Amino acid sequence: MTVTNKTSVTLEILGGKLKPNESREYVEMMFNTLYIISEIGSCVITTEYGKRSIKNYGKLVAKEGSKKNEHGMKNIIVSSKG
Repeated sequence: MTVTNKTSVTLEILGGKLKPNESREYVEMMFNTLYIISEIGSCVITTEYGKRSIKNYGKLVAKEGSKKNEHGMKNIIVSSKG
């Protein structure tokens, strides 16, 4: 899956950093959990049988975008609320 950081803070994903306005590909399998952590909140993206569920905490919000990557999966847009 492709994750795009639309916040003003750096996100930590799988031990790496994703700076504001950057995008990066992350491996997604049939069963997968991706944790996104920042100073303003966190998100947990769980994939089961190819279907995603997203839980947002704090001021960080992850949601599926309208564009799809080369594997036909929708991109994840991470933004901040209020």
